[in-house]
Amino acid sequence: APPMPHPAEERITPEALNPAKLNTRLRADSASFNALMTKAAKLANIQPPSGAIAGIYAKVDNDRGVWHAPANVGVASVNQPMVH
Repeated sequence: APPMPHPAEERITPEALNPAKLNTRLRADSASFNALMTKAAKLANIQPPSGAIAGIYAKVDNDRGVWHAPANVGVASVNQPMVH
């Protein structure tokens, strides 16, 4: 006779492996998963400033011309500096 499957293995379906549902289930059931995901989200959003500054220069050059300095232009979506 074939071995009996583990009860958890019987519940695995393609629907159960849907990433959104899996994430919701893990967040509801696991405090350590929540802590890990919170820490990963903080670290994953660290970006070097060079791309933002290049974009500001390009926007100012396009909007006002290359003879204007990119002064007093805000940087969008910045929460805080990386170094405190």
